[in-house]
Amino acid sequence: MNCEEFREKMFLYPEVDEDFFLHLQSCEECKKEFDKFLQIEKIIKDKIYEEEIRKEWERISFDILKRLRLEVIKRKILTIFLIFLELIFSFLFIFVVYRFLKVFSFDFSFISLVFKGFLALISQLNFYLFLLTLILFVFYTEFNKRSFR
Repeated sequence: MNCEEFREKMFLYPEVDEDFFLHLQSCEECKKEFDKFLQIEKIIKDKIYEEEIRKEWERISFDILKRLRLEVIKRKILTIFLIFLELIFSFLFIFVVYRFLKVFSFDFSFISLVFKGFLALISQLNFYLFLLTLILFVFYTEFNKRSFR
């Protein structure tokens, strides 16, 4: 094999015959050229690999950012819903207290007893709202774990 044939077959590497390697061992000029060829090929493969990694990271980071934004919106909606529930219960409590005061305005000891009972009821309602929030959080978290599998 001569140097010209070697240069032609060099681009077919690694699918080359035994003559190619024999000539590579015997010719220093072709050996240097082949080493340069391998270096260039390695650089090209590295660049292609880096570009693929960059594109994949851009795609993944965009998906992650989208999911995070959606989670923030969902949590804000859930928080607003729970605040709304708390306001409804508070207004309901104030309305009931007002009606009791209007009906039982003549007996102040009874009013204080009813008021203490309503305060206990409100603290109990806050506890139930806390439990409801906890259950919703657990359900929501489990639902998200299943949906991303």
